[in-house]
Amino acid sequence: MSDLILASSSIYKKELLSRLQCSFRCESPHIDESPQSFETPLMAAERLAVAKASKVAALYSDCLVIGADQIADQMVSLSTSLKIMNRLLSNYSNSPVKPYCFTAV
Repeated sequence: MSDLILASSSIYKKELLSRLQCSFRCESPHIDESPQSFETPLMAAERLAVAKASKVAALYSDCLVIGADQIADQMVSLSTSLKIMNRLLSNYSNSPVKPYCFTAV
């Protein structure tokens, strides 16, 4: 059987996969996760999950690679201003955040 690799440096994703009690290792994909101007959150989650899995799979062609990503319904980046971030947090304090998740193998 092929080795299983989680294409992520996320402690949370590692913990989730470890619940399956299967043997795997993690490899950080080191990709640019900046949102594209035309993307919906679902499109971004799909693009990033596929990009992470593809980058690691190119290095380990004999392994099964899992890439995953999740994005909230309001995408923000590190360059988002503090004023905008505060407004978004205020909006979310009274309503649930709608997450978009995508996994690529």
